[in-house]
Amino acid sequence: MSDTWPPPGPQKPEPLLEHIHDVWVLHGIERNCVAGLYRTTIGIELGLHLGNDLIQSRLSQCGEAPLQLIAEDAKQQQLKQGCAELLLNATPQCPITRPKSEALSDWMS
Repeated sequence: MSDTWPPPGPQKPEPLLEHIHDVWVLHGIERNCVAGLYRTTIGIELGLHLGNDLIQSRLSQCGEAPLQLIAEDAKQQQLKQGCAELLLNATPQCPITRPKSEALSDWMS
């Protein structure tokens, strides 16, 4: 019997976090801010990410509801700082206020 830990040989690491879903995504000047919920071995975690950096993390052993409230507060703070909300599963589009044919006719006249 060996005294080394972990035991020699291939190891299958247990996943630390299982992504449940993103709560919201905000677009800032330089990078996005994302609030996501993750299942851990001891509860559900809310992770707030700015770009690739984790800026805040909260853990709940009482389900998602308390984390949803914290995420909403964080979202309101980010919106006050000038971020814009992106709809989940949406692609950014260029806003056009009038039909393309009108814009072309104005340009040509």
